[in-house]
Amino acid sequence: MQESMIKNFIMNASYFEVLDYKSKGKKPIVEEYEQNQWSYMVEIMILTIKSLLPSQSNDGNIIDYKRFLEELKLWKSYRHGYNKDIINAIDKNYTKEYWNSTDETIYARIVPITLANQNWHTVKKETIKNILYTSGNIEILLEYVLLSKILFLKLKYKDYEYIDILETLKQEIINFSQKDLLECDDFYKMPKDTYCKNYVIEFERTKIDIISFLNGININQKFNTLRESLYILKESETYIYEKDNGNFFTHGLVGMIKGEIISRDIKDINFIESLCSYITKLRKGRINPESLYIESYKDTDIFKYNYDEAFSHDILNKCQIIYKGERDRFIISYVKTRAGIYRFVKLKDN
Repeated sequence: MQESMIKNFIMNASYFEVLDYKSKGKKPIVEEYEQNQWSYMVEIMILTIKSLLPSQSNDGNIIDYKRFLEELKLWKSYRHGYNKDIINAIDKNYTKEYWNSTDETIYARIVPITLANQNWHTVKKETIKNILYTSGNIEILLEYVLLSKILFLKLKYKDYEYIDILETLKQEIINFSQKDLLECDDFYKMPKDTYCKNYVIEFERTKIDIISFLNGININQKFNTLRESLYILKESETYIYEKDNGNFFTHGLVGMIKGEIISRDIKDINFIESLCSYITKLRKGRINPESLYIESYKDTDIFKYNYDEAFSHDILNKCQIIYKGERDRFIISYVKTRAGIYRFVKLKDN
């Protein structure tokens, strides 16, 4: 039951990103991609899953941030689309924009963290840490913790009704304290004294806003994904799926609630399905952490390899170049791996 719920969420969220990639022009400057190609959102989800490790000291699976950063560095060369917040995080180029960031990849990162864990304390702490990797936005922090809570509750307690979830969310935000943030203080990427206002006061003020929202008071232009998610839960039997509306999270939630996969027109679908099974194994504690640990990372230059050459990569494992060519100002290499085909792009040397 849980594995099918996980699968329905991830497959529908991924399909939305296939549609979104085609319609919104998230494509990079190289206008070349495979059939049913998804955007960087799915790529970020995948690398987040690969960065999860069973914890010896915590009850559950946590992000290995050394692995996470190495995955992101590699992602810069194969990404489909551009996300400023992630690029800034990779380059450690944080500015005051950090406090206002609405980085959409957070959806793709908190979903695997939540699905892979059965302990809420672990989920909450890891979710906060990962949000802070690219954004210190208080509204985003509180809203996305509640989105994570919705996903956690639906997966763990299948009989939870809308009203049960709503009341649990209220208690979660009421009990969300400064202490929760202090436990993750080292994960802020900017000093709090660079925030334009008093961070503590704004945190409490935003808590009041979100509690008011949960009590039915209309808060204009705030908490839109939470609003839509609650509507999906409330109207689950009559909710009409619309391909052009929503986002990664809400489309995944619709799939989970309705118990169906909208479409299988997804690149590397077998690999995506295998990730769903892998998350279930992580969740049940069936993955040996030693099999995932990478002691050191070599800076392998993928572009030095020519057509048909095979090589080993710390992150991608066994690889083979199946195409290498040039486009205008770029060099392109298509790399076949067990997970699927990656398209790597780099600027030509001047």
